Amino acid sequence: MDYLTTLKIARNQFILSLHVRNIHSFGIGKMDCSLLEVYLGPYPIDISGVDFSQAAWSMEKISTQNLAISLDSLLEVSISNRLQHPDCKIKDFCCFVRCLRNASAHDPYFPVWDLRSENYRRKFYIDEVSDWIVDLTHCNKQPVEESQYRYASGLLKLVEIGRSILPH
Repeated sequence: MDYLTTLKIARNQFILSLHVRNIHSFGIGKMDCSLLEVYLGPYPIDISGVDFSQAAWSMEKISTQNLAISLDSLLEVSISNRLQHPDCKIKDFCCFVRCLRNASAHDPYFPVWDLRSENYRRKFYIDEVSDWIVDLTHCNKQPVEESQYRYASGLLKLVEIGRSILPH
């Protein structure tokens, strides 16, 4: 399996996690299949004590981390010297994605900016079309705010931008 395929799978997983969270945390939508009907192996799965709202939140957090890792991995293998790239737009984008990936490495449920290198403590110009700028100047060891990556739609926009800068 190649990195582009992995990124597509991670994107789909992230979108599914949002759907599941809407159902179980906010009561929006429904699932077509009852979990009571799903068995993996010869033993029934007891779901009586499961907090589905918390589990759905957890799925979204893990999917967020997985999407960032998959995007960073694709950029790493596709763009030579991505973190020192001569094109400032590509460099900023790749560095921000790397920082986002690193933020959830130790605790995906409560990601913290891990900006050990002073080179990452700065403003990143993510997308000039939408005037998306992220200022991480004073964010080292601070919790990641979803607004910094523009929430779920921002993560999907990062994937779109990442795919658009890949060499052809």
